[in-house]
Amino acid sequence: MSCHLCGGSLGIESPGPPQKGAFMRLLGSTSRRGMLVYLGALFAVIQGGYLLLGVRFDCTPLTYAYQIMDVELLRTRLLESSFYLHSQPPGFNLFLGAVLKLFPQAYTTAFWVIYLSCGLVLYGAVFLLQRQLGVSRPIAFVLSTLFIASPSFVLWEHHLFYTFPLMVLLTVSALLFHKSLDSDKVWWLLGFFFALVLLCVMRSLFQLMFYFGAAALLVAFSRNRKRVAVVALVMLVPILSLYVKNWVVFDMFGTSSWMGEGAWMNIGRNISTEDRQKLVREGKLSELALIRWYSPVEDHPAGYTGVVKHADIPVLSETRKSTGGVNYNHEAYIRISDQRMRDFLAAVRYCPKAVMVGVAAGCFVSLTSTSDYGLFTEGDLDAVAPIRHFYDFALYGKIPLDLSKVQGFPKSNHPRYVYMFLLVGLPLLLVFALRRAIAGFRHNAGLPRIQRATILYLCLTILYVAVVANTLGGGENNRYRFKTDPMYLALLGMFLQFRLIPWFKRRLTRPSRRTPLRHFFGRQGYETVEHRDAGV
Repeated sequence: MSCHLCGGSLGIESPGPPQKGAFMRLLGSTSRRGMLVYLGALFAVIQGGYLLLGVRFDCTPLTYAYQIMDVELLRTRLLESSFYLHSQPPGFNLFLGAVLKLFPQAYTTAFWVIYLSCGLVLYGAVFLLQRQLGVSRPIAFVLSTLFIASPSFVLWEHHLFYTFPLMVLLTVSALLFHKSLDSDKVWWLLGFFFALVLLCVMRSLFQLMFYFGAAALLVAFSRNRKRVAVVALVMLVPILSLYVKNWVVFDMFGTSSWMGEGAWMNIGRNISTEDRQKLVREGKLSELALIRWYSPVEDHPAGYTGVVKHADIPVLSETRKSTGGVNYNHEAYIRISDQRMRDFLAAVRYCPKAVMVGVAAGCFVSLTSTSDYGLFTEGDLDAVAPIRHFYDFALYGKIPLDLSKVQGFPKSNHPRYVYMFLLVGLPLLLVFALRRAIAGFRHNAGLPRIQRATILYLCLTILYVAVVANTLGGGENNRYRFKTDPMYLALLGMFLQFRLIPWFKRRLTRPSRRTPLRHFFGRQGYETVEHRDAGV
């Protein structure tokens, strides 16, 4: 298979002659539509295998997840409650409420079918994304299949939460980003910005900064910048409407009131009780610094909970859900979270060590296995245990040492293991991809414009999620990273295609010589086809 990425000073090698194996010939000769049919059939086989193992769709987050409104309000007062939702953007709750109304008795089956459909879309999307970046069919097929067959994928696919659909949206957005640059059809452009809108109205992690950054990148690489800018401004209306609504109703310009709560938790748990008490006495922190984050409303001082402007709106006035869980959308949490953010900013000034420990711990947790999550059901975890051990040890490099019990490591109620291949490999993949994209600008050759832009979109999205989650996240940082795992997978496909496999081929055909690590991740290691043929 020829590769349009070859040539230039980056020196991307041709994938070489076609494979001679029957399976590889089948992959190479099958049309794109036929290939997607094969992927669909294999997806069904893998899902059926996990079903036989005992994996079942988990709807229990409806009863305990604090990001989800009271299930009774979802059924009976969906539009009103969504309008007055300030703790989260309303998109995911609107989706949940719509399914509950359409399928009041069979909602578990309905959610399962929807999430399975999302999984199938993701399988095709991550395969096509790699192909768009020049990865060969065999490599793209193997990596995509390993990913969708992983316990992490299946567990999140069977868990009723916004993590899985957000990962699908991010992956599809990367495909649409590429197509928006590659085609003159406006439908691809509308699809890309619609995916961004859905991300912003479903998850507070994605704010205007993310939308404007993605739009600016597309404008910078587009040949029709005016049209891209016009479409971006038109599609911005739903997001701005949500911001304006929250500003008018809650005096809060944003899609979520929880930023302060999450930020304080990330740093407050690293400050000892004695130090917090001292800072409160000195007036540097508020009295809320002595109250555990995400505590019920009644545990806070009356000055923060006494005034309720919307007493007739259950989603704002009820302190508990019908299931007994805390209603974190109570109106008092807006003021509480604002004060938490002020305490966070004060702690950055007075307790910089706590900030560094919080960010470092968040980065570490973000590079652990995404199946290492305490809210999956025991039945599902037991069902995938053998496969999970294989992935953890063979593919992620798990070291079975619980660091949460090591003196000096931030304490956790959940075991914290080192996954060496993730801890080292994912950052290096990011460095590899950024250097490939940036080198093309410096030398005015190498990767085509569209591929450079798509790689930058992948890398900048990964960095955005990592920075925001590890700074303001609440401890489930591997769950935040999971949304970008297909993007890492695409970068891995490029690394295998253009770095590792050609290196092994050269090692087999040339006398052995030592190759520095920078060969894989630095500009010095690139070798053009012309240089290779000349024996350089």
